[in-house]
Amino acid sequence: RIPRDGAPERPIVLRGPRTGAAILDGGGHDTLIDATDRAYVWFERLHWRRARILLQAAGARDLVIRRNVFEVANVNLAAAIEARGHGHGDDDDTGNVRRTAARGLYITDNDFIGPNTWPRRFRRKSDAERIFGVAIAGAGHVIAYNRMRDLGDGINNGRGGLLSATDIHNNDIANATDDCIEADHTTTNVRVYRNRLTNCFAGISVQPARGGPVYIFRNRILNSQYAPFKLHNDTAGVLLFHNTSIKAGIPFDIRPGHETVNDVLSRNNIFIGTTAPALRSTGRMIRTDFDNDGYAWPGGLFAVWNGVRYAAPPLSSDPDVPYGRRGIVVLDPATTFAAGTPLPDDPGRAHDPARNAPLLAPDAPAVDRGVVMPNFDAPDPDAPVRGAGPDLGCCELGVPLPFVGPRPQGPGA
Repeated sequence: RIPRDGAPERPIVLRGPRTGAAILDGGGHDTLIDATDRAYVWFERLHWRRARILLQAAGARDLVIRRNVFEVANVNLAAAIEARGHGHGDDDDTGNVRRTAARGLYITDNDFIGPNTWPRRFRRKSDAERIFGVAIAGAGHVIAYNRMRDLGDGINNGRGGLLSATDIHNNDIANATDDCIEADHTTTNVRVYRNRLTNCFAGISVQPARGGPVYIFRNRILNSQYAPFKLHNDTAGVLLFHNTSIKAGIPFDIRPGHETVNDVLSRNNIFIGTTAPALRSTGRMIRTDFDNDGYAWPGGLFAVWNGVRYAAPPLSSDPDVPYGRRGIVVLDPATTFAAGTPLPDDPGRAHDPARNAPLLAPDAPAVDRGVVMPNFDAPDPDAPVRGAGPDLGCCELGVPLPFVGPRPQGPGA
């Protein structure tokens, strides 16, 4: 256990060499390093392995966790970093307890290596779903530029407490047998953006957002078996802007049973799929505003929405009708993207994350077809919108894709 706190000007630093490996081996025990309730501690360039929880950071604040390698164990409820709360009664059916939330964790440029295999070959609620890269709650966190492979959830909140005021961006997550990013039980000002998400059950889960706003923008999602966004458990307050999803099956499938989906705004996204309808929801859509997205599907029924079947986007000012004002942009998956972008036909196939690069073709109908969304139009603050208007999807024509995963380490870093 870390015995004491550091200080803002004098943090406790555990740092490995620039070359070679500083291996921390848990010997199969439950927890490798316990930083519960600690503050101002840095963990850098360390190789963590062989414990159910590699770093316990419940209730911790102002930790720096960067440039590490985490080998996540193949056991139920394993996690590289566990930073949910502690000590306030029963939590969920796992027997865990609620925990005081962490604050201000900076988790960047790490490698997370999981034990799962793709495709998922298990029933729901198996142990393989409960293997996490970062399990986190609280506020004020940054989780960025990490590479995560072969986990249940790359980033998980779940039932471990509420999450707010957190940025999750530029991560490279693949082969997630549940969700690449599980932003469940989020409250206010959680931002999920510029992530590359490949091979997963769902790309980003928000079940539920508890009023939001939860901003989800500029993400690229390739080969989600269920849906790019999981909007279950009466979720409310989600904003979906400028994302690109390419998958087999229904392009955007929302199946929360008979629950409600509340106050969700969708603009300038691209949804590519292989079966009809293009959009389906089994839940009650309340105060939702879906308009001006691009869809590709093989024809036939367009949408099932609030129990109504739509052969095409209806022209209507009724806010309960999807795409009633501006409609959709109909796309052809064969011509929307530049060469090299895969179009999944088998969700069980593993796609190379490097090919999750949905750059638009110059003559694609998605070019210049976005509506203006202040503060979201430009894919990067240094890369303004080009052309007559913003493009649909995560990419702006002529602008390089954002870097994802661990950044190169400069001299002296």
